Amino acid sequence: MTEHVPVVIIGGGIGGLTLGALLRRLDIPFVILERAPVVTPQGAGISLAPNCLRVLEQLGLLQAIQVNSQELLGIRVYREKDCWGTINFGLAKRWFGYNVHSIERHEFHRYLYEAAGGAETVRFGWNVVDIVDGENARAPVRVVSDDGRTIYADVVAGADGIRSATRRIVCSLLYSARHLLTDAACWFFGPQSREYDSLHGTSSHVGIHPTVRTSDFRRSRNGPLDVV
Repeated sequence: MTEHVPVVIIGGGIGGLTLGALLRRLDIPFVILERAPVVTPQGAGISLAPNCLRVLEQLGLLQAIQVNSQELLGIRVYREKDCWGTINFGLAKRWFGYNVHSIERHEFHRYLYEAAGGAETVRFGWNVVDIVDGENARAPVRVVSDDGRTIYADVVAGADGIRSATRRIVCSLLYSARHLLTDAACWFFGPQSREYDSLHGTSSHVGIHPTVRTSDFRRSRNGPLDVV
């Protein structure tokens, strides 16, 4: 039986779980596909800034985070024994409503995992190898794992980190269609690429949006913005 869900999120890290938690509060069905076979502690600590805490409060996680984190009023930056300087967070709460908090990364990940629905919505051992567009704009997208499993979705969100399979797959489609040039860092394409509403890739600095004309805006890695 073919499975079809409104939203598939690829990647069960902080970004994917946060999106899942938001969708869950909005009662929008989704699944999160994570390549790892099990949850394992990753990293050490993570600092949560006021803009992050505002979202976490809306997700109902702020109280638990405040109890199990350390409030930061400032940090000192060292290189070996030399102090390079101090960053003062003392005005953060006055300006933004929240102080900066530091928490163990795996503890923070657990809160997000539970907020996103836990085992009910997160599927481990899903190594995505292909994302296939439907035959037309109304047809669902097909997501394929390396062991042949398939799931269909109306929306696919890539949140799978620096080794993003989502970005690799979508960029390969664009390169094959000769929509991207290898010597540019950012492109804005016109109506010829309207099938892509938005594409962002942090490692290759790519952003694509439909424009009202067919001109290409190309920014080289070291030069100014040119209009071609």
